[in-house]
Amino acid sequence: MGIFADRLKQAMQQANLTSAQLSKQTGIGRSSISQWLSNKYVAKHDKVVTLAGVLNVSPDWLVGTSDVATQPTPEAAPIPVAVTPT
Repeated sequence: MGIFADRLKQAMQQANLTSAQLSKQTGIGRSSISQWLSNKYVAKHDKVVTLAGVLNVSPDWLVGTSDVATQPTPEAAPIPVAVTPT
Protein backbone atom coordinates (compact mmCIF):
# COMPACT_ATOMS: atom_id res chain seq x y z
CA MET A 1 0.00 0.00 0.00
CA GLY A 2 1.14 3.57 -0.61
CA ILE A 3 2.46 5.83 2.10
CA PHE A 4 -0.37 8.35 1.66
CA ALA A 5 -3.04 5.67 2.07
CA ASP A 6 -1.25 4.17 5.09
CA ARG A 7 -0.82 7.51 6.81
CA LEU A 8 -4.36 8.63 6.03
CA LYS A 9 -5.67 5.42 7.64
CA GLN A 10 -3.38 5.89 10.64
CA ALA A 11 -4.42 9.52 11.13
CA MET A 12 -8.10 8.61 10.83
CA GLN A 13 -7.69 5.87 13.44
CA GLN A 14 -5.89 8.22 15.82
CA ALA A 15 -8.61 10.82 15.33
CA ASN A 16 -11.24 8.09 15.72
CA LEU A 17 -12.96 9.13 12.49
CA THR A 18 -14.68 7.02 9.85
CA SER A 19 -14.49 7.97 6.19
CA ALA A 20 -18.08 9.22 6.42
CA GLN A 21 -17.22 11.46 9.37
CA LEU A 22 -14.08 12.71 7.65
CA SER A 23 -16.11 13.45 4.54
CA LYS A 24 -18.61 15.47 6.54
CA GLN A 25 -15.93 17.45 8.39
CA THR A 26 -13.87 18.22 5.28
CA GLY A 27 -16.55 18.56 2.62
CA ILE A 28 -14.63 16.00 0.55
CA GLY A 29 -16.69 13.25 -1.06
CA ARG A 30 -16.70 9.79 0.50
CA SER A 31 -15.78 8.26 -2.86
CA SER A 32 -12.61 10.36 -3.04
CA ILE A 33 -11.63 9.34 0.48
CA SER A 34 -12.34 5.70 -0.37
CA GLN A 35 -10.15 5.89 -3.47
CA TRP A 36 -7.30 7.44 -1.46
CA LEU A 37 -7.62 4.78 1.24
CA SER A 38 -7.52 2.02 -1.38
CA ASN A 39 -4.41 3.61 -2.89
CA LYS A 40 -6.12 4.18 -6.22
CA TYR A 41 -5.20 7.88 -6.19
CA VAL A 42 -3.29 10.37 -4.07
CA ALA A 43 -5.07 13.56 -3.04
CA LYS A 44 -4.16 16.90 -4.59
CA HIS A 45 -2.35 19.43 -2.43
CA ASP A 46 -5.42 21.47 -1.44
CA LYS A 47 -7.21 18.33 -0.28
CA VAL A 48 -4.14 17.13 1.63
CA VAL A 49 -4.05 20.45 3.49
CA THR A 50 -7.76 20.15 4.31
CA LEU A 51 -7.38 16.55 5.51
CA ALA A 52 -4.31 17.39 7.57
CA GLY A 53 -6.13 20.25 9.28
CA VAL A 54 -9.06 18.07 10.34
CA LEU A 55 -6.82 15.16 11.31
CA ASN A 56 -4.39 17.44 13.15
CA VAL A 57 -1.32 16.16 11.31
CA SER A 58 1.26 17.79 9.08
CA PRO A 59 0.43 17.79 5.36
CA ASP A 60 4.07 16.86 4.68
CA TRP A 61 3.79 13.85 6.98
CA LEU A 62 0.53 12.80 5.33
CA VAL A 63 2.12 12.62 1.87
CA GLY A 64 5.34 11.08 3.17
CA THR A 65 7.81 13.95 2.75
CA SER A 66 8.33 14.29 6.51
CA ASP A 67 8.56 11.92 9.45
CA VAL A 68 7.10 14.51 11.84
CA ALA A 69 3.38 13.82 12.17
CA THR A 70 2.23 16.74 14.27
CA GLN A 71 1.58 20.23 13.04
CA PRO A 72 3.33 23.06 14.80
CA THR A 73 0.91 24.97 16.97
CA PRO A 74 0.45 28.64 16.11
CA GLU A 75 1.32 29.71 19.64
CA ALA A 76 4.67 27.91 19.38
CA ALA A 77 5.74 29.93 16.35
CA PRO A 78 7.77 33.05 17.06
CA ILE A 79 5.93 36.30 16.61
CA PRO A 80 7.78 38.69 14.31
CA VAL A 81 8.44 42.05 15.86
CA ALA A 82 8.83 45.12 13.69
CA VAL A 83 11.73 47.29 14.75
CA THR A 84 11.72 50.91 13.70
CA PRO A 85 14.90 52.95 13.85
CA THR A 86 14.88 55.78 16.38
